[in-house]
Amino acid sequence: MNLEGITINILTSQLQEKLLGGKIYKVFMPNKSSLLLLVKTENAVIPLAADFSGASPYLYMPDKTPERPETPPAFCMLLRKHLEEGRITKITQSGLDRVVTMEISSIGSAKQIISKQLIFELTGKNANIIFVSEGVILDSLKHIGKALSSYRQILPGLAYIAPPPQDGLDILTSAPVDIAAAAQNLPLPPPKALIAATTGIGQYTAGQLLKFAGITAEGGITNENTAALADAIGTLQQNINAAKSGTEPVYAIITRTNTVKTILPFKPLQLTGGETVKEFASLNSAVALDRKSTRLNSSHVSESRMPSSA
Repeated sequence: MNLEGITINILTSQLQEKLLGGKIYKVFMPNKSSLLLLVKTENAVIPLAADFSGASPYLYMPDKTPERPETPPAFCMLLRKHLEEGRITKITQSGLDRVVTMEISSIGSAKQIISKQLIFELTGKNANIIFVSEGVILDSLKHIGKALSSYRQILPGLAYIAPPPQDGLDILTSAPVDIAAAAQNLPLPPPKALIAATTGIGQYTAGQLLKFAGITAEGGITNENTAALADAIGTLQQNINAAKSGTEPVYAIITRTNTVKTILPFKPLQLTGGETVKEFASLNSAVALDRKSTRLNSSHVSESRMPSSA
């Protein structure tokens, strides 16, 4: 499952609504590539699960908590030491990038407030969970040295460097007419021009906006159709705000194998063979379906690899 920045924006809004002000009650790592926080709010204990084991990282609030191993990894022990009993004071997205930062504050020995950050980089195969204090990495789920990246190393003791920011206009807050004009001025095919002119969208949303506006690859973005493109962008902005407030659903594209391809704040019009669309009241419930389907498919694969009995 690949989520665009606009979908991560909806996720961030829902995490803010449910978790802000809550106290981290327990920290677990169900496996070496996943993290589970139990957050105690005024009304309930809410689990927040992150799994970075595959090419599709996820962050959501599961209905059932995963099993917790008896012997926690060192990263888990570090987080327990620093974060348990701390309060979640901020949850933010880095622009419209696929990076969500959770700030946890606690009272130090000198009665001062100490704030640390859990940074969830939901960036495909490079996804990571990074624990930071005063701009310095305390530890991370994955260590990245110079052999793997010359731009940024993720190692304890180093300063945290964020992923390179996206260039372009914010698809949520910029004026639709400005976005349409910026895309028109780029000497690129329409989908690439729209993606390059903005932040927060990928190939699918760009294609959907162009389809709404009646723009084809052959015709391109012109003076005659920029108004239609601006209207489509304005409708997208309204859909995202409605999904964030919970007044409109989100939609998942379901593959033939019953896994979620992506989740969008509008009803998809562009489907390939065998794909279907399912409506969900919230983004969290859509992600939950993906996790359930992924676990079922994984168990089927494991069973198929088992040797048959004689």
